[in-house]
Amino acid sequence: MEVSDAERLNALEKENAQLNRLLADSLLNQAALKGFLLRKW
Repeated sequence: MEVSDAERLNALEKENAQLNRLLADSLLNQAALKGFLLRKW
């Protein structure tokens, strides 16, 4: 593996981590909204 390959891999892993955090945040928001909407008034 060359240095440029390692740098590219590092960048992709960083991007993947950011996307995973965004997905987790979105799923959490969705669950919270669903819970709110299904609550009995």
